[in-house]
Amino acid sequence: MTMKTLKYLAGALMALSCTTGFAQNQEPESMESMAEKAADELARQLNLDDYQIFRVDSTFLHDYKALNEEIAELRRSQATNPELYYRISDYWGNRIDSTFRSFFTDEQWKSY
Repeated sequence: MTMKTLKYLAGALMALSCTTGFAQNQEPESMESMAEKAADELARQLNLDDYQIFRVDSTFLHDYKALNEEIAELRRSQATNPELYYRISDYWGNRIDSTFRSFFTDEQWKSY
């Protein structure tokens, strides 16, 4: 898993873990918003074309939601072993990397 993927997943996990701490009139950042921000940042850094931006956004949106569902399931089961959370994070990070590799150019992949 690349450092950038790790950074995005860490941000997603932090946002997910903070959702219960918001005041009543504040809403946590949505998965759609997080995916869009991450896609915009990568688009800027890697000079992605429109199709690539769409794929990055779609990948983040799908995988952030899936990650959220797995984390929520662990919480419901009251799992306390941090290794379980790391495994889930690693799995989805590697999946994001694999998807990105399929449509990034070699130069974009090296920069990523």
